[in-house]
Amino acid sequence: MTNRVAFNGRILVLGFGGVSQCTLPLLLKHLDVPREKITILDMVENPERLRPILSQGVRFVQDRIQQERLAEQLASQVGPGDLII
Repeated sequence: MTNRVAFNGRILVLGFGGVSQCTLPLLLKHLDVPREKITILDMVENPERLRPILSQGVRFVQDRIQQERLAEQLASQVGPGDLII
């Protein structure tokens, strides 16, 4: 039995490439966090790759991080005590 770690904050995952595709299942397995508090932000929506994760309640936002909007983009998804991956 795996001991799950409680996390009450939001989690923002930047991009859904190889690292995120490997990391998200680990987060879902080992963190006790409401799935709706996890958001993937990527400029490309790939429904086939995203389907297994989104079917578990994780959110997806299609957007492109831009230097001139970085603070605004991050602040709309996370705040103090939250996690950015």
